Amino acid sequence: DGKDAGQLFASFEELPIAAASLAQVHRATLTDGREVAVKIMYPTLKKEMASDFNMFRRVGSQIQPGGYDLGWMVEDFEEAIKCELDLIKEA
Repeated sequence: DGKDAGQLFASFEELPIAAASLAQVHRATLTDGREVAVKIMYPTLKKEMASDFNMFRRVGSQIQPGGYDLGWMVEDFEEAIKCELDLIKEA
């Protein structure tokens, strides 16, 4: 929720051990001594994704190959991405 890693962990490695298109993974130690992996989403990702899907919906409503409405496909894709962005649910 925007807190500094130093407030949440006894130690936190700034250099990620893994990175992907949605987030980075860092090693950390909890205050009780347990070692954990911490997944941190890129800060502007949700805002960028919302903008992208607004554009997909606009384009999708104008392009209807063979007369088929592909809006359902954009909605399904958006729901799948939202699930990927929900790091609480993923944990």
